[in-house]
Formats: sequence, C-alpha cells, structure tokens
Amino acid sequence: FKSFNQQPVELGNFNVLIGANASGKSNFVQVFRFLRDIVQHGLDNALSMQGGVEYLRNAKLGKVKELGLKIMVATEFSHQFLTPPQKRIQVTASEMSYEMTLGFNKRDEFKISQERVDLTLQVSELFPAGPDELNGPNSRHLGEGRLSMVNRDGTIEPVLFLPTTAETNEFTKREIFSLFGLFQPLIVVGLHLPAQTLLLESLNSPLTRLFRHLSI
Repeated sequence: FKSFNQQPVELGNFNVLIGANASGKSNFVQVFRFLRDIVQHGLDNALSMQGGVEYLRNAKLGKVKELGLKIMVATEFSHQFLTPPQKRIQVTASEMSYEMTLGFNKRDEFKISQERVDLTLQVSELFPAGPDELNGPNSRHLGEGRLSMVNRDGTIEPVLFLPTTAETNEFTKREIFSLFGLFQPLIVVGLHLPAQTLLLESLNSPLTRLFRHLSI
C-alpha cells in the first residue's frame, strides 16, 4: 500500500505517530481513509478518491504486485440459544478479522483477488445459577469456533466451524449466522455481490461501523 511493502502494526487505545519527513506517516493514516471511503462510497469511488490505482499501490514493487490489507479487532458480543435437549449455548465473538487483496494488470485495471471476514467464536454451555449464587449462571467452555464469509468472484461462501462438543442443528447454525444481523444484508441479496463490490461495503458489523464514522 503506497510506500509500504509489508508492515504489521499493533495499535492500542491511544497512539502517536513519530517519524521523519517522507517516512510514511501520512500513508499510514491514508490506509484508514481508504477503508472509510470503501464503506461510505464503495470500492470504485474509494479508488478514485485516492487519485486512482497508480497512487494507491507501491510503484517500486511493480505494476502487477497485489495490494493487501488485513485488520484485526477485539470484539465481545454474544448470542444465546437452546439446543436439544434444552441445553443453553452461548456463542461469543471474541475477535473479528477482515482481509482483502486487490490484483492489478499492466493497464491499471483491478480485480478483487481475495476477501474474507472471520469471527473467532468462544462456545460455552450455560447452567442455571444455584440458590446461593449471585453472579448469574455457571458456564462450561466447550471450545473455540469460527464463522467466516469468503468472497469468491462475487459469490459469498459461508463457513461455520464449531467444537465437536457443541450440540447444534441446522436451526442453531442459522441463528449463529445471524449473530446480531452481521451478515443480514448478504442473506437478503442471496449471498451474491455485484461486480467489483466488497464484503466490507455490505456488512453490518462493529468493524464497518468503526470505519464509517472515522474522522480523518
């Protein structure tokens, strides 16, 4: 992306960028502006607002070098449901990651090479609290799972992995997929996106809400 080749960065609640002139500070901030513009205006317009493909990628790496971004954020939202025979299961999304890769050709045309969003799930069984317990129900951790949506040429492939100890059926799987309406816009349109459209433009998630309201 711009002056960066590969650059992992871990951010905290408060961050300060310090560096010499032309060291990449503005380009780092530009990553978040680009993501915000995608959410607000769509990928095509976001590329135009950056000045076009040639101003977005790292020219030193060659015209056909792919551009990739991966964002990971901690989350904590939960959903409870009943499974036969009347077991109460809680699924908590503990982390969300978003990854996309754009490919280019020598005519500066782009395509979406890869895109996916992953939720790391913590799955627990809940038990009613006893008469002497004041802190709510007890729980037993069943393991870690994953809920994913993968964009392959506009066709969205949902993937759900749950611990083998978690008793589920098709109804509960649909409930997990509808976690807080996260993928509801995609379900409505039949799990298919228009050409050159990203998942990021369609999701109703903490990540997209964060980018949508960025002030840069």
